[in-house]
Amino acid sequence: MTPLMKAYADCWLRDYNEGLIARDLNYRDNLWLTLSEWEVAMAEATPNGYNDFEAHEIANKLKALLNDKIECITIQGAREGSVACYIKAEQSLLKKLAEQIRKIHLADEIDIVNNELRLWWD
Repeated sequence: MTPLMKAYADCWLRDYNEGLIARDLNYRDNLWLTLSEWEVAMAEATPNGYNDFEAHEIANKLKALLNDKIECITIQGAREGSVACYIKAEQSLLKKLAEQIRKIHLADEIDIVNNELRLWWD
């Protein structure tokens, strides 16, 4: 089991109580992934979604916003009580992406922290 899967254990383990014990509500992955890799990892970690977060839907909206810049970003999975991620890219692209994400209300929290775009869903 990957550390990201363990962080979301309560979302996919058949025994929910076991998942509650195994999960990590304060987790940030060490791996930076492509958007496609992140989409697959988060879909596995949250197979039924998580409140308003659904991995394929979010990834498709990010792909549409990024258009030809998809390869210019990397994403790090996280869990901060709820679903979170961090996006790394050139600062001008991060600022533009943050502005676009705010316009369509893609996430509940949208911040640039330490030169990374942080997204969080309740």
